[in-house]
Amino acid sequence: MKTVVAVLLAGVLAASPAFAAARKARTVLPTAEQGAAQFYAAYVKLHPSGIPNARTRTRLMPFLTQRLYALLQEGERAENRYAEATKHESPPIVEGDVFTSLFEGATSFRVTSCMTTGDKTATCSVALTYKGDSQPDTSWTDMVSLVREERRFRVDEIAYGGTWPFANKGTLSDTVNDAIMQSQMPQ
Repeated sequence: MKTVVAVLLAGVLAASPAFAAARKARTVLPTAEQGAAQFYAAYVKLHPSGIPNARTRTRLMPFLTQRLYALLQEGERAENRYAEATKHESPPIVEGDVFTSLFEGATSFRVTSCMTTGDKTATCSVALTYKGDSQPDTSWTDMVSLVREERRFRVDEIAYGGTWPFANKGTLSDTVNDAIMQSQMPQ
């Protein structure tokens, strides 16, 4: 009899709106906007320059796809090969910020919109600003592609949107892949 009452009680609870709402709240996945904002919040705090080293990558790892993390790891190995080949007498292959269009990077951001395709990929528009000492602010928009991995959206690519002459062009992956190729050329 106790078993029958327990089963009936479980059935009533499962059918209740409060129980259904609680179950749904536990299964709500983070949005693309949240994934982009979490990445840029960490980025602004770290403000990395060049291809990020292992310590910086580790701090960014929760916000990067496995693919992008591995590419950045290979990029660091390429920079190390290049430094060894040039006997540390040349600057790094990649100087300045790789995560934004501007060499100096961004000091603030705002995720302005996101377009989700299915439940696995999204592209977000991110308004970025660099506030420098004694110079006007620089503002631009980059596009970030995200992929859902391990239940959350993570950055997989950044397309540079800066329009000034010396802005980073193309994508973050292009920049890192170019560095990898340059490191393999005879010095």
